[in-house]
Amino acid sequence: MLVPNHKILVVDDDPVHGASVREVLTAHGYDAHFTEQSQEGLELLRQGNYQVLILDLNMPGTSGMNILEEPAATKAKVKTIVLSGESTLDSVTPILRLGAYDFPQKPFQTQLLLTSVTHALDHYPLEERNRSMAAAAEASHELHEFLVNSTPDIIYMSDESGNF
Repeated sequence: MLVPNHKILVVDDDPVHGASVREVLTAHGYDAHFTEQSQEGLELLRQGNYQVLILDLNMPGTSGMNILEEPAATKAKVKTIVLSGESTLDSVTPILRLGAYDFPQKPFQTQLLLTSVTHALDHYPLEERNRSMAAAAEASHELHEFLVNSTPDIIYMSDESGNF
């Protein structure tokens, strides 16, 4: 059973590890794609067709950190799950600052990976609703500002009884 509209991109220079991640996701109904070429992963990411990116950090050529910077720079809606052997606080902090959604460790535990993917995908409707509410609030603010700025000033006077 394919999970509709949930495309996942796996970028990992280890072909065995990347393929196993893709197979686990495919077995659970996700439309998962895998590339071991970091530059190809970056190009696929730029096309904007993926909801989740599962990314290894230590890769030859374009590093995982460079790929992680892409969604942050373009404000792409992809949720990035960094799947790496890195575990020190010094390595995790910049990754989270760049917008990584989660950081499970290699070798991955199937249930933890699936939970991370599920949670990442669950955020999409909430974020879309937040964007919609923010747009409505901005439109309301613009209308209010227009009305206040366009209305001629009125001078009210009251009598001794406080009546206008």
